[in-house]
Amino acid sequence: MNKNDQVVLTITGYNSEAQGVGRVEGMVVFVPFALKGEVVKVTIIKVTKSYAVGKVVEILEASKDRVAPRCEYYKKCGGCALQHASYAESLRVKKEIVQNALAKLGGIADANVQDVIGCSRPYEYRNKSAFPLVANGEKKLELAMYRVLSHDPIFINNCPITQKIMQIAANAFISYANEHNLAQKTQFRHILMRFVDKKLLVVVVAMKKVFLDGLFEHLCTATGLGKDSIGLFLCIKSQDNNVILEGKMVHVAGIESINSTCGGIRFAISPNSFYQVNDEIMQKIYGQAVEQFGSDEIVVDAYSGAGLMSAMLAKRVKKVVGIEIVKEATADANTVKRQNGLSNMENINGDVKTVLPKLGKELGEFSLIIDPPRKGADPEVLKTIGQALPRKIVYISCNPASLARDLRLLLGHGYTLSLVQPYDMFPETQHVETLAVLERK
Repeated sequence: MNKNDQVVLTITGYNSEAQGVGRVEGMVVFVPFALKGEVVKVTIIKVTKSYAVGKVVEILEASKDRVAPRCEYYKKCGGCALQHASYAESLRVKKEIVQNALAKLGGIADANVQDVIGCSRPYEYRNKSAFPLVANGEKKLELAMYRVLSHDPIFINNCPITQKIMQIAANAFISYANEHNLAQKTQFRHILMRFVDKKLLVVVVAMKKVFLDGLFEHLCTATGLGKDSIGLFLCIKSQDNNVILEGKMVHVAGIESINSTCGGIRFAISPNSFYQVNDEIMQKIYGQAVEQFGSDEIVVDAYSGAGLMSAMLAKRVKKVVGIEIVKEATADANTVKRQNGLSNMENINGDVKTVLPKLGKELGEFSLIIDPPRKGADPEVLKTIGQALPRKIVYISCNPASLARDLRLLLGHGYTLSLVQPYDMFPETQHVETLAVLERK
């Protein structure tokens, strides 16, 4: 098989990126935007020793689950991967992604993966969005997204998975910036927004200080929100890098944070706070995680962040200890503890691999909840868990590949896998959140 060859193949499954998978003469071919059961004619655009990649030229036999994408930029923008599939099929795709990862990377072929718990609103669900700001050929500022695996901008004016109020605010900023010719004066980088509990935070990110006189009032008028429901910030970057909220954060006008509740816990969301992008699924997955523990248990919350999960656990269990390496997040967690009067909640600022061994000796019998970054848990952390041997482990993951690798190691310490429950935290994309429960034999 060579590049530019045209072949006909049948799609038999999906890979980790939600691309269709077929075979030609024994060679695996990955086909973006193809669905299981379809017969497609493709042009081969890449060939390696172990696989090829094909681009659909013609769909010879279409799946009954094929639908028209809602977004006009779909297949150009790299944000979504499943708008061509019915929502029911997209959930089946994500279940297969989790099953394949556990079997191929974790060696767990017999895992009983549950059906993916879906979202009642697969579009307009994101409560946080960030758009790059790029000047066009006429030196006018535009919202952008990037093509897959590139920094090639695509100018957009609508993102269907973003809540409408944030899209209105982003477009309002663009009109304001161009009316004031700011693109020619300022190196803008991004506009980031959060919308929770009918309150909106807007952060304009730039390489230098810029006066945004009148923008706050313009945003209020455009969105229809009152001045007590919008907060405007300017983030002045100190480095020209890919980190969006890096540098000095300046409060310009309006509210400074959003006060919210989850699972009966009161907390505040600021521009820098970690908060899941899908409120509905966040509450479902956090709720199921908390239900795994009994009232007499001591629970360690590794990678505890700003303390929301720890606080929810504290309302249910005997004691919870959160471990978080970021000082600002630990400070936020202590604020949550005070606001909710949780005397049985302790927050430790430190590295899990250093703190956990000491805690294990001090606490005796305990259970563990772990929600690591996308790359998975640090190998030293997994080694520490294997030495401490918590009674039960609840592992929340946003990456089936790293989940599978970590589960393989943990199961080697004498645990059984009692639950694998995927959630659709990110509808229309290839990403899937998974809750796994391990219990000691």
